[in-house]
Amino acid sequence: MDADLPAGAESVAVCAPDNAGRLIGKTIPAGRWKSVLAEGLPMPNFHLITGIENVPLDGLTVTGPHRGFPNGLLRPCPETMCLPPWEPGSALVLSDVEDGERKLVEQAPRSILSRQVACLQDAGLTATFASELEFYLFSTSYAEAWASGYRDLEADRHVIYKHGVKAMAQERGLSATFMAKPFTARAGSSCHVHLCLYDRDGGPLLGVGALSPVARSFLAGLLAYGPEFTVLHAPYANSYRRLQPGSFARCRRATRSARSRHGKRMGPERGPPPPCRPDRGCRRLRRQRAGQASVLCPGASAPARSGQGGAERHPAARHRLGNPQRLRERVTRLRPP
Repeated sequence: MDADLPAGAESVAVCAPDNAGRLIGKTIPAGRWKSVLAEGLPMPNFHLITGIENVPLDGLTVTGPHRGFPNGLLRPCPETMCLPPWEPGSALVLSDVEDGERKLVEQAPRSILSRQVACLQDAGLTATFASELEFYLFSTSYAEAWASGYRDLEADRHVIYKHGVKAMAQERGLSATFMAKPFTARAGSSCHVHLCLYDRDGGPLLGVGALSPVARSFLAGLLAYGPEFTVLHAPYANSYRRLQPGSFARCRRATRSARSRHGKRMGPERGPPPPCRPDRGCRRLRRQRAGQASVLCPGASAPARSGQGGAERHPAARHRLGNPQRLRERVTRLRPP
């Protein structure tokens, strides 16, 4: 494990994404880095159940007043280390979340994604993801926006990018929002998630040129399990102000192979975006339902798991229309009977 800090780093922000997509953690002096890397950084585990108002929610088993919000650990992942340009002299590293017994917390966003990556590996598959981010930039500061009643909704590069946009906006006396639908009369902000799939030897599984049988089964899984998993892509009531019939963001599930300028479909495309491999003509999937409030760790896990379910069960690819447009309906679909 590489314990060296980047040159010029005088402090380290040790962070983990919470369930709203925000980075939560502590900043330590550079002199503590090696010990924190070896032992972990103690951190009260309230961040596991905070909502968009940064207030712990009631009724969750992972932690809460019934457990006294005990300390857990942030376990740094040194491969995520970076030097953010908006904070000179400070490095930033993402962490896995462990409990007091040094076991991974299953409910933490990065743990959810890690389990799905392991499922894919067990099946001999490797997936890469890339996200497209949209946001609104305001000429007012965050303090002014908060006073006016504004509230924001929030793997790795995705959450760091969001954090960086807000930090750089704040430096300039501005504010940015990734809220799915900040204005009723204007277009909302979406989040397109690209997925590439490879076999054990690194060969493209979704097809080169034409769609492969695996790609068609994978698409069938995305269509079949879309209603259950949409709550992970649209987790707040505001998300459904964007996902309304007749709006710029269409609500029906469909697949298309041609590029659409309207951002209204989920489908395969040619030409891999980073971090997909540069195989000429390699097919990828792009899911366009998610809003910017989507948290990418569970948001990437959902299409990977539903697509894998389709590949395992080989359902016939078909269109299933008539998605529910309310958050309560989405939560009901996600919950087991």
